[in-house]
Amino acid sequence: MSDKIMNKKETAEYLKLSIPSVDRYMVTEGLPYYKIGKSVRFDKDRIENWLDDKNIMRKVGKALVNAISQF
Repeated sequence: MSDKIMNKKETAEYLKLSIPSVDRYMVTEGLPYYKIGKSVRFDKDRIENWLDDKNIMRKVGKALVNAISQF
């Protein structure tokens, strides 16, 4: 399995949340996921984009890193 596709436990570890918190974020905050039968999978890139949309300071930080790396 690609390291960009994660199960719920891996996603919780990546986000430093509990599994019940991941469940809650899926329902209330729109955490992006894929349902495959009874399994739930998460795409790391989509989670990164979701985090960017949720946190303006994260966007600013990435923009600064990109700007600095060009010099």
